[in-house]
Amino acid sequence: MLWAIRQRLLDLPISAIPVRMPQSPPAVEDYRLRIDLAHRLLHEEGFPADVRVAGLLVVLYGQHLSRIAGIERESVDPASTPPRIKLGKDWPELPEPMGRPIAELLA
Repeated sequence: MLWAIRQRLLDLPISAIPVRMPQSPPAVEDYRLRIDLAHRLLHEEGFPADVRVAGLLVVLYGQHLSRIAGIERESVDPASTPPRIKLGKDWPELPEPMGRPIAELLA
């Protein structure tokens, strides 16, 4: 929208664009809830691979959904043992159960 306003394709003031403030995922204080969510995402049937991976990155690594959506194929190293994923500047190793949904998603 900003580009369209600057190109005079939209007749709106720049102030008409809502400011998007990055927000952290809600804090999950109860570690048991986080463990239960991770267990369900890893072991229950019926979750698509993208939901599994995104949910696990939120629950286990506290990643923002906007950051997860921006992860590119080159940011995942499924061939390493254990698999790794680039989160910011770091390449944390993924626990073994996450390898399967990552491989499904990459396929």
